[in-house]
Amino acid sequence: DVGLPTLRHPILWRRDPKVAVMISGNASGQVYLRPGDQRSHRWALSEIEGGEVPGIPRDIVTHLAGIDGVALVAATNGQNVTLVSRDGRAGLSPTPNERILYTPETADVLGLGRIPRELSSDEWLAQSIDSPYPDAPVQLTQIFRSSRTGDLVVAAAAGADLRKDWEVPEHRSGHGGLVAEHMKCVIAINRPIAGPMRSVDSFPLVLRHLGYEIPAGIDGVLRPSLVEVA
Repeated sequence: DVGLPTLRHPILWRRDPKVAVMISGNASGQVYLRPGDQRSHRWALSEIEGGEVPGIPRDIVTHLAGIDGVALVAATNGQNVTLVSRDGRAGLSPTPNERILYTPETADVLGLGRIPRELSSDEWLAQSIDSPYPDAPVQLTQIFRSSRTGDLVVAAAAGADLRKDWEVPEHRSGHGGLVAEHMKCVIAINRPIAGPMRSVDSFPLVLRHLGYEIPAGIDGVLRPSLVEVA
């Protein structure tokens, strides 16, 4: 719509694309600016909005955030993540003590309250489990740790689908988003587990049950059972 040649499914080749869009689960999208340029860094939001990305409109982020069905657009400034919605902006900042600071700047984008809060990963899981975007502070900071993540991450609103063409049958963004309907899932366990858990936490739980060593460096953590706590 803004005149940028875009590489996207099912168009697998396009001459000199200015943007590449990769949809995941139809409810989230990775947006890569100037995909033909070799670089070792991600374009920062300040660079994008400062007009420093050749050929990319400086208002591209607010344009995407204003599209019907888009819940928010996430971008980085250094280690910090800025969340942009049609209502305003909020920030996520990792702190030196391995906590995450959520700061509503002009809007409470994640629906977590208008007062800045600094919590640990486990505290954010417990505090946000019943919010519109469960565990979003952790998920949104975590995704940008990967070098493969786009310059922008677009998250769809509930029931919205980010792909338009070649959808037979037509989809309704069945997974991949930040909304509660996508983030919450059922795990059947034959004993109570202390507190809410992430799906990645089931991996070390199964390893321990089978008698295998839990490797270092995985995302999941071992949740104690209430039986063991008692």
